[in-house]
Amino acid sequence: DHRDLHSFPTRRSSDLKAQMLPTLLSLLLATSAPDFQLRDMQGKRVSLQDYQGKPVLLTFWATWCSACRTELSEMQQLHSAYGDDGLVVLAISIDNPKTQSKVKPTVRSQGWTFPVLLDPQTRVVTQFQPSKALPYFTLISEEGETLWVGTSFAKGDSCQMAARIQASSGPMEPSVEAYCAGFGLPVPTIEP
Repeated sequence: DHRDLHSFPTRRSSDLKAQMLPTLLSLLLATSAPDFQLRDMQGKRVSLQDYQGKPVLLTFWATWCSACRTELSEMQQLHSAYGDDGLVVLAISIDNPKTQSKVKPTVRSQGWTFPVLLDPQTRVVTQFQPSKALPYFTLISEEGETLWVGTSFAKGDSCQMAARIQASSGPMEPSVEAYCAGFGLPVPTIEP
């Protein structure tokens, strides 16, 4: 398991399952991801609707989550490869007001160039992942449908994301084959 120790839920397993079941069902049955509004690091309001018609990767993270930093470094590679073709990576920090001052320095030191949004009250992450386990990501199609969700991250998962985006949106440049080869991985088979 690639989760940071801080991200493990402290509730009893049965409580966690009961809390997550409605969210899992809504993700399975939903035709679209819920819209939200947050501020970016410069204070500008950003909405999921702003990116309608583009594939969007939402990734939730915090400065204290080392697995999140690993994930976001790979998301930077995905953003660099496909951002000009329309892929939007939105990294949503759930750092609370006490640790939020570490967000900008972390983003700068890591060299991340995708938009970083702030969710200090954890309203948005709760819409997508009530347990708030990190790292957590949601891949959303151009039509706003949830394509894939994950509550952990392994090296090469961005290859799986690229393949899912291609299956939904069509061929991309660089090819998914070339992108996955950079990780030494074959292109994963995606079931329609």
